[in-house]
Amino acid sequence: SKFNLEILKHFSDDHSNYSGLHLKENKIKDIEFCNRVMATNGETTNKLEETLQFWDKIMKVMIISKTDRDFSLFFGGHKPRLKYIQHDGEITLSPGHLCYVCPKAQLKMLSKSASSCCRESVVQPFCRVDYEGRESDYLLILKDPNHYPMYIFDEESFSQYSCMDPKSTVKWALSLAKEYGPNLNLDDIL
Repeated sequence: SKFNLEILKHFSDDHSNYSGLHLKENKIKDIEFCNRVMATNGETTNKLEETLQFWDKIMKVMIISKTDRDFSLFFGGHKPRLKYIQHDGEITLSPGHLCYVCPKAQLKMLSKSASSCCRESVVQPFCRVDYEGRESDYLLILKDPNHYPMYIFDEESFSQYSCMDPKSTVKWALSLAKEYGPNLNLDDIL
């Protein structure tokens, strides 16, 4: 892969549940993702091939398998595969999304590359996002041919503010124990 992309979080498609799985720490092998299908006047338009081209042409991610019904992407190393599966029928768009990280210098290059070859895929070009009380992030937001948003953060900033905080983990565990009582098995959570 030209860009050192890494899947960061998989957010639930359930509107009420945005619990993320940090894939650097959890041993998740694969993520399967239903390819969005656009419906026009009752006819279904297949976007699987366009999505494949997006990942190949813009994102420069290695495609490791392809059939007429699905394709899988590989980000390298011990990172999980991302599998797009063709779904026959209409799928409503939801707020669920995947986030990615890549080094800041590569994020700038990816933004320029996407802007020059596929301007319609750029929702938010490379930009700085400031927060009160902590370091800034750098962010790029793209959308695939199915209008599915892809948030890509710079790895340096994200790694800095997403470090494991043992004190906070203990406070959180104590809070859960107090709220749910002695029957709560903290080992299942931690």
